[in-house]
Amino acid sequence: MSSTIDKALELKVSFAGSLPGSKVGDECLQEIADRMRVTLPESATRNDVEISPDPQNILQKTQGGQLRVPADTYYSETQPVPVPPTTGGVTSQYAVPVTRWRVTQVIMENGDVIPIPNEGQSAGPTYPADLDELVANLNNEGTPFTWSNNNGILYVESNLGLGVASIVEGGPTTSDALQIIPAEVVIGPVPGDATIIFQQARQLQNIDYTAVFDIGLMVWPGSGYQSAKIENITANAVTVIIERITKPLQARLTTFTPAQRENQTEF
Repeated sequence: MSSTIDKALELKVSFAGSLPGSKVGDECLQEIADRMRVTLPESATRNDVEISPDPQNILQKTQGGQLRVPADTYYSETQPVPVPPTTGGVTSQYAVPVTRWRVTQVIMENGDVIPIPNEGQSAGPTYPADLDELVANLNNEGTPFTWSNNNGILYVESNLGLGVASIVEGGPTTSDALQIIPAEVVIGPVPGDATIIFQQARQLQNIDYTAVFDIGLMVWPGSGYQSAKIENITANAVTVIIERITKPLQARLTTFTPAQRENQTEF
């Protein structure tokens, strides 16, 4: 339908020829047709339909003048979240309650095994008399660890940026059975944060993030981080901050706008 109606519209009509017994002749009918005109009330000649500027009004008008109601728009984007570098320095401290004064290896959390060259023994080698002597010997062996005696418990600090899982302890002689002593974290590295930017919905479906009805964020598995939040929303992108990440994660952002408001039945 045209957006305007021609006020000078002429109605073109024709009539069948008169039949025997007709009271109106052909010439009279033609005269009626020639004189017939159509007039319209002023209210029928508006140029367009007015659309309310109310932002809750979902009726839209296209550039071609067509009126439309948008369909549901839904989009989901998933991104991997790797484990970021730790913060707060690379030194971490662990308690390892040894009872025999020989340390043969340190086992890191990533599975690396770092040997202790002289196993904390004095020159000779001589088995240490007590924990203080073991500590002094270990600190002289040039390993990436710092050892200390804390109220009779052996403490070790890792300078590798990796956590210590355990140490391997021997006895007075090299033939004594070895045992693994689990390390208890005292001061550990602080897990790092990650910034994730979602923008595919804008690029692929021209979705305006600031105008969508709902934005949802999901991070899994839930045990691998401390918190996750939407930091910033612009028309082109959504910025998400995931804090204290300890293992690889997946982050998903969903955007949704329904075709019409639940609390609105007319516009």
